[in-house]
Amino acid sequence: MERKNCAERLKELLEYFGIKQNDLSKRTGIPKSAISMYIKGERVPKQNRISDIADAYNINEAWLMGFDVPMKRQISDRDIGNAFANDNLFDIIDNIPALSPHEKSHFTNYLQLLEINRKKADNYVEQLLSIQEMDKALELNAAHARTDIEVTEEMKKHDDDIMNDDSEWE
Repeated sequence: MERKNCAERLKELLEYFGIKQNDLSKRTGIPKSAISMYIKGERVPKQNRISDIADAYNINEAWLMGFDVPMKRQISDRDIGNAFANDNLFDIIDNIPALSPHEKSHFTNYLQLLEINRKKADNYVEQLLSIQEMDKALELNAAHARTDIEVTEEMKKHDDDIMNDDSEWE
């Protein structure tokens, strides 16, 4: 496979995050003119600039340089452990672009709980997920709750096919 160049990767980055060159400049501190030249392929960013961009968007530097590796950085267990030890989780959560402000609030609230209350929250969430799964199963099988006739497997399959066909619900 042919290796992509940094200019192509920067274009992909802008598209992926839905940002403009100006946004990239503000977030990284790299002058707009330099970013423009990088994207046009007129200049190749030095390693410190690649690091600045990669750090700002939590992407893999090797990907940004065009190598065939995942775009997103892989977070290791050691990194997570260090984050706990260094109390950086709030910053990490705040810088995850995929999370909505509401989701970020959930994570930061959870981190502020005492350990005993975290366990209670974990148990409650597990119970809610279990109930949600049961509700889903009941909802899917609600059409089978006939008492006036004997429901055959063929009838159940027919009902399931209808329930699983999105065009039936448009």
